[in-house]
Amino acid sequence: MICKHYYMSYKSLTIILIVKTLKQISINMSSRFGHCTLISFCFFWVFSFTSYGQDANFNFSYPGQDTFFLDQNCESIFDLGGQLPIVTSTIGANITNVALDPSQTIPSFNLGDIILGQEVINVAYTVEDDQGSVATFFFEVSFIDTIPPEFIIFEDSVEVLCNTEIDEILLVIDDNCDVIQNVTSAIIDIPQWSDDYNCSDTIVTFLRMHILSDVYGNKDTFFQHISVFPDTVPIDILAPKDTTLECSGDLAAVIAQPLVVNDELCDVLIDSTYTEWVVDSFCSNQYTILRLWELTDQCGNLASDTQRIEIINTPPSFNVPNPDTLDCTNYDEATLYGNILNVIDDCSSVLDTAYTDIIIDLDISFCPLYAVVERIWSLSDDCGATQLDTQMIYLIDTVAPVFSPPLDTTIQADFYSESNIYGFPLSVSDDCGTVDTSYLDLSLIIEEDDCPNLGYVDRIWTLTDACGNISLDTQRIHLIDTLAPSFIPLEDTTLLCNSFQTSELYGVPQVSDLGSGVLSTTYTDQIVELDSLNCPILQRVDRLWSIVDSCNNSSAFVQQLFLIDTIAPTFTPDPQEVFQVSCIEDVSTLSIGEPTNVSDNCSADITSVIRDSVLINYCSNSLDLLRIFEFSDDCGNNSSDSILIEVRDLNAPSFVGSSLDTVWIECNSVFSEQEAFENWLASNGNLTA
Repeated sequence: MICKHYYMSYKSLTIILIVKTLKQISINMSSRFGHCTLISFCFFWVFSFTSYGQDANFNFSYPGQDTFFLDQNCESIFDLGGQLPIVTSTIGANITNVALDPSQTIPSFNLGDIILGQEVINVAYTVEDDQGSVATFFFEVSFIDTIPPEFIIFEDSVEVLCNTEIDEILLVIDDNCDVIQNVTSAIIDIPQWSDDYNCSDTIVTFLRMHILSDVYGNKDTFFQHISVFPDTVPIDILAPKDTTLECSGDLAAVIAQPLVVNDELCDVLIDSTYTEWVVDSFCSNQYTILRLWELTDQCGNLASDTQRIEIINTPPSFNVPNPDTLDCTNYDEATLYGNILNVIDDCSSVLDTAYTDIIIDLDISFCPLYAVVERIWSLSDDCGATQLDTQMIYLIDTVAPVFSPPLDTTIQADFYSESNIYGFPLSVSDDCGTVDTSYLDLSLIIEEDDCPNLGYVDRIWTLTDACGNISLDTQRIHLIDTLAPSFIPLEDTTLLCNSFQTSELYGVPQVSDLGSGVLSTTYTDQIVELDSLNCPILQRVDRLWSIVDSCNNSSAFVQQLFLIDTIAPTFTPDPQEVFQVSCIEDVSTLSIGEPTNVSDNCSADITSVIRDSVLINYCSNSLDLLRIFEFSDDCGNNSSDSILIEVRDLNAPSFVGSSLDTVWIECNSVFSEQEAFENWLASNGNLTA
């Protein structure tokens, strides 16, 4: 597309034709009065470019080259070869600025920019002087491609087999500025090829000339020698792929030509045949066919390969009966709940039908669905090929168990307990499976004043099957009381004879009656006197206990209390412990120091004994006696007390018939005091003291 632009300067109107393919480009021009008005018209033809270099105030010239060449990468640098324009003033002013104006350069470039591909650039330079004059000058430069296309992969000499598509020999072309699709290649072969050479022994050689041209008219020529070899090697083939065919299929339709798989492309096939035979026969409907393929080319070369065709026996197909739902009592493995449908087998005339049942028990969360029966049907043909499928049979449980309760019974009330079993349910049955058994005893119904009948308990039996179906029935348990109360007898007890009291309990028996209950517990005492041979036991008390329940059943036992005497008599001793008497007294007859208040806890008769014994005998008239008082009861329990009796000569002696007061003793005589006293008595008429 060509755009024609008009620029209005302050001195004159300038019309510029700018050529650019497929682009519309606007150019602004500056003057001392600011930007000029841009008027554009676009046309679809090409104009030549004219450079303007004169202005009233400036002389402008560009001495550099106007054509530049693109490199191997189709690139160049916009630098004008380093040559700047030459500007002089026509009015004697000083030039202050000469600069490229990228905004008015078409296309817009700065110095140093990279040019990609062929370009024609209208270069704009702005010039200023110190008098305020400003002008823009234009000149044109071109960047062109002069490098022809080339082969980057190219063989000067190529050898190929006959019938090779020579035009497809690998050649890779490149051009620095153009896409490969825009590069044209002309080929001239000398001489021309003929198919008559396919079976010849002669090697045919061609000279191929390649002429490459790009869109810019750059051309280059390349020469290539191509040698074509005739067919001298037998062909190599590949039989059709091994295949599988169902026994009902059409074997005659399994025909496919073998493939030539060697590298020689000059063979023309003349004839292809096959022969076949059966191997590995398993049964009439399943076997293997080997098919031998043979091919001959136009030069008489022969090749062969084998194809394997497997004839397979497909299992029969069928549909199982529809699912069925039964009460579990109606299920029987031997019973058919529908038969198989839509039986198909393409090859066998005789089929074998069977089934197996698998029962899957379900937990209570699926109730009333109790179990699922997977009936696995199998259908087999003559070759043993079997097809399986499953029919579902759902077993439900909605019927409660059936039973008879235990017979009513009568038991002693003492033996009744809710945990005791008094017979089990009879004739228990359930249509599906196991049954859980439980019971609950209701409260005792009392029969007043009907001894020995106390009442009855209704035991409610509950039977529950796996799906929670429940049956209830009642067993009545009659309670009677004909048994006496039970007790734990008291042990015999030993007591001091004076501690026994008839009203006092010496232990309370533990009594119980699980029937009508204990009404009373009483006792009576019988005292038995014993002789002294049983000491220390003086007496035995037979305490007869009697326990009576509310139905007047009674029991009794005897508790024996043994009254013993192991305590000696007691007394109050005389507070004086030592007594002195004259030797002239008859001590044995003296009643002194005897204890008072003599008593015994058990015996009324107390035996007392007084015994004297000499402790010290000072002389015939002076001694110390120990008097012991002993007291014994009927069982020989003894107690005693003692006092000391000092027998003394309490009166002085008197002398009769002597007035001799002095006794003379020889000074050389040695006498003891006793001897002296005795001699004195003798001298005085045998006095006695």
